[in-house]
Amino acid sequence: MATQREHVSLEEALERIQSSWDRLMVTMTRASEEEYETKRDAAGWTPVDHLAHVMAWERSRRGWLLGLPRYEGLGVTEEEFGGDIDQLNETVRQQTAGKSYQQVMELAIGSHQQLIDVIQSYDSLRYETLEGTTPEEIENLGALLVEHLADHYDEHREYIERILDAPDDNGNDIEGLIDRIEAAWSELMSTMLAYPEVATTAKRDANGWTALDHMAHVTAWERSWTAFLQGEPRHVGLGVTEQEFSMDYDSLNEILRARTANDSFEEVMTAAREGHEALIDALRNADLDRLDYESQGGRQIDVLLTENVIDHYNEHREYIEKILSA
Repeated sequence: MATQREHVSLEEALERIQSSWDRLMVTMTRASEEEYETKRDAAGWTPVDHLAHVMAWERSRRGWLLGLPRYEGLGVTEEEFGGDIDQLNETVRQQTAGKSYQQVMELAIGSHQQLIDVIQSYDSLRYETLEGTTPEEIENLGALLVEHLADHYDEHREYIERILDAPDDNGNDIEGLIDRIEAAWSELMSTMLAYPEVATTAKRDANGWTALDHMAHVTAWERSWTAFLQGEPRHVGLGVTEQEFSMDYDSLNEILRARTANDSFEEVMTAAREGHEALIDALRNADLDRLDYESQGGRQIDVLLTENVIDHYNEHREYIEKILSA
């Protein structure tokens, strides 16, 4: 059932949009230009990237209000607009990737004022045929604008604040990173040990994977990051060819799963403990300045291991819990 939007007048919507925008601008002026350009989140986005993202989607909404397809305002093709949202956002991000804090701020402020001017020149007849809207939505245009503008500003303001408030350690607070890895690892292991051993091989998910399959999968990919930390290609740690490593993930993961399909609970858990210890040792002894960050999109070690080790533990712990608790 569709969620019923509260009715918001256009005048109230403008106030809420401007209030959210003002809060975003306060956040974008409380730190140094260098911090806005260099500090990054787990996806590799800077605060400048987030502001440029907001500006781009704001442009798409402004064009929409003027009767244009939203993809034109966004500066992409219709095909790109209808594709994967993450890929679309990355395409849009590249449009301003080389711009400075000052350049993006000036563009964003100008773009926002143009949007406000368009909203203030509201013409009910012109808005009767807005692309992709129902008569009910047009009747409650204010609520629609709050949802897609004010709420979007607030969402990315929070992202920016988290980036700015993160420790300024250039991604190299190794002991802090290890603490977070160990905490997530402990939760994963606790989940595997909380149920009868037989359940880890008897129960399966919709793809036919057992809890033990998921555990072996985590260990395999963990080895790929151990290899990276030791200066080797990740496919070496994974034990596959470079060609296999470039396969689609589902096919590659089935190759990996087949290797441990007949391993016992004790074998998989022992390999998991040994693999995890090897990762931690490699992290402590890694020459961080000489790692091939370019092969990983230029992201630093804290981002890489948070996204690909910690988040991976948590993702598969949830899968395992669903299987074992079913």
